[in-house]
Order: sequence, then C-alpha cells, then structure tokens
Amino acid sequence: MLEYSNKDDKFRIYCKKENSVSVYNLEKINSVEILSDSYDRNLAEKNIKNYILNQRKEITLEFTNVKNIPDRLLTEFTPWEKLCTRLDDRYNVTIKYDKPDSLEIVTRLLPYGKNIKILKDTGNVKAELENRIKKQLSM
Repeated sequence: MLEYSNKDDKFRIYCKKENSVSVYNLEKINSVEILSDSYDRNLAEKNIKNYILNQRKEITLEFTNVKNIPDRLLTEFTPWEKLCTRLDDRYNVTIKYDKPDSLEIVTRLLPYGKNIKILKDTGNVKAELENRIKKQLSM
C-alpha cells in the first residue's frame, strides 16, 4: 500500500512480510526485484490497515490563552491531524499521531511545561514527559 505523508512530504510504502508489516520511504528504494511469489491481496491489505490503526495514537491537551499558547501550539503541530475546541477560557486540543512520531511529540511539548495539562494519552507521550521531567529534577 502506498501512502503520502504531509508531515514529511514523502511517499511511504507498506509491505506485508510474514507476520509483520514494514514501512519504507519510497525515495530510499534503489531497486526492485519482481518475484514469482504470490500472496493473498485482501489479507495483506487487511493486515496493513490493522497495522496502521494500531500505530494511530492521540493525546488531548488542555491550556489557556497564556503566552499565546493556542496559536503557538496549533502552529507547532501543523503536520498532524488535530481538533481544537474552546471551553470558556480554556482550550482542548486532540492531536492524532502515529506511534513512531511519539518522540517528536514529546520534544515539541516539553517547552510548554506547566502551561499545558494532558487530559488523555493513548500512547506513551505522557509517561515519557514525566520521565524526562523527573530526570531533570534529579540532576
């Protein structure tokens, strides 16, 4: 399956290999060899779609309009799908990302410090943020 990434401005190809799925950037492929092997296309597509769904994570943040955070945060997370709602003087934003982007999400959230609150996290971003903050405090 071929997919275009707005975030990276690259094409990725998903390949079913035995019991796993591998993802390759199309521009990194130097050569292709056509094999006589056959496969069940429907099963391969089903496995790839399940893989993609399992990689999909989301984090919901709460913040106020301090230090222009709404504009900064929405600009910072432009590459990812997000939904932002305003509740009186507070904002909630849910950012949808793929599991391999977790580290980048952590890195982009760290500078906001106590100005954001994590309400929901289906990945490991909150745990990683807490871990990094604990390490910094113990130094």
